[in-house]
Amino acid sequence: MGPILAVVIAIALYGLAQMLEESRSWSAPLPSAWATFVLLLLPYALAHLMRRRALRGRFARARRWALLVDHSGWLAYGAAIFVFGWPGVLLDEWNSGGLPDARLFVVFAPFVLFQTAAIHASAWAHGGTARTRRHLFLFQFRMFIASVLPLAVFVGASALVSHVEWLRVQVEHVGLSGAVFTVGFVAFVLRLFPTLLSWAWDTAPFPVGPRLEALGVIAARAQFTPGSIRVWRTGDLMANATILGAGARRRVVLFSDQLLSMLNVRELCAVYAHEIGHAKRGHVGLFLTFSVGWVLIADVALQALFKGGEVTLAVAIGAGFVALWVLFFGWISRRAELDADLFALETSQDLGALVSALERVCGDQPTRGGWRHFSVRRRIEFLARAASDAEFAQRLRGRLAIVGRCAVLICALGIGLEFFGLVRDFPEDRARASLASGQYERAAKLAAKLDADDDRLRELAALGASLGDNSREAVGRALKSAIKEGANLDRALDLARVGSLRGTKGASRAASAMSLMLGGDAALALRKVSGMKGPLASVLKERIERGH
Repeated sequence: MGPILAVVIAIALYGLAQMLEESRSWSAPLPSAWATFVLLLLPYALAHLMRRRALRGRFARARRWALLVDHSGWLAYGAAIFVFGWPGVLLDEWNSGGLPDARLFVVFAPFVLFQTAAIHASAWAHGGTARTRRHLFLFQFRMFIASVLPLAVFVGASALVSHVEWLRVQVEHVGLSGAVFTVGFVAFVLRLFPTLLSWAWDTAPFPVGPRLEALGVIAARAQFTPGSIRVWRTGDLMANATILGAGARRRVVLFSDQLLSMLNVRELCAVYAHEIGHAKRGHVGLFLTFSVGWVLIADVALQALFKGGEVTLAVAIGAGFVALWVLFFGWISRRAELDADLFALETSQDLGALVSALERVCGDQPTRGGWRHFSVRRRIEFLARAASDAEFAQRLRGRLAIVGRCAVLICALGIGLEFFGLVRDFPEDRARASLASGQYERAAKLAAKLDADDDRLRELAALGASLGDNSREAVGRALKSAIKEGANLDRALDLARVGSLRGTKGASRAASAMSLMLGGDAALALRKVSGMKGPLASVLKERIERGH
């Protein structure tokens, strides 16, 4: 979960900064593109402090510093955004509210560098021979790359779509089209996920022999058909097994090299039965159903708050959603592990082998639990009681069944709320999409049918039509002229809004700055355009400096 968690946090940090940028309530205190990369030193500084504590025998403190080293990638990225203003100091406009494009490679490039530095610093700080440190770095780096790959593929696909103007406008400005694109892409990535991980991780076919035959017996007993069974070469750094993908042809079963070196055939079969239990009992589906529903409900709530200008409340409630997800997901995951243990016991009929495998994998920490797992001692106690008390085992499955139904309800509610919002906004989205593509007359007709409290879209469409040229360059020229010649600031702001919809370079930031000027905050407006480049930059700065 480490690399995945870091990627999720980095995305969340960037999303939060986007929302604050759009609300015009925030600007970085020390905007600097180059100072951002000074943060590459942070993981190494923390790793040095960790080693000093360890060498002095202060192991508890060393572990705390090691935790900071492990998390220093996203911590440095957060500092880059909220202290040094990345990527706003480099890009004329953030990729805000539209289809992700190639700019996101620039946006997340520092995070990739920071996380790589954190992995390297952690490998160095843990010591050992040069070969050991190299294996540790490469293993953790592969794990990180596997976590980043889906995001990179998504950005690449979105960048390709953005080159088809009609399709770009539909996906960016029509919520239903954007939802279809996102769902389709996620389904595509999930289908390719086992292949992506097999490529990113170092895997090899499982060797033919008695162990493979024994695994085949367990699979047949569980009525499970794997697509392939492979050895996950971690450099003897991880004892783990997992099943990736869905469907008989696409399932990939992985056993790590360290796990294979630790377990005998009976123990290995018990571990395989445990992993099959996760697949047969639908635990991944449960996790996804609950998480997707939770995220969708949170998204609806936060969008409503941000649209209402309740930025601080939205951030607080967003943090609450994350905290509750962590709490509930951990509760579900720990009991899913017990359910998989129970399935393994029922399938293998070998309690001794299952207990022995658990004890070998946990090493010298049998009482230490985690976010997603109970301690090995507690799992063994559960298995011992379940072996003699069928009713006790069924109570666990009864609770998980209730949780599964609740997860379905949460997911259905989230999808329903999102769908209702998309359908409600569809007429306005169509008008906005027409405006974004330069079809001003059509946009005006569609906007006239809206039951909106104001005629903002119709006014913007009329303004675009008055230019006599429906190209985005015409909007840019008109906006520059309006700012330079001291035209009414409201008109210049409306031109900037049209330009922002059309994709005119610099228009979105110009609109943000002029909104701040109208609100009387010229200082923050000037900071908004401090790193802006292009034809609008100089005239906009001059207009801000001389006032309305």
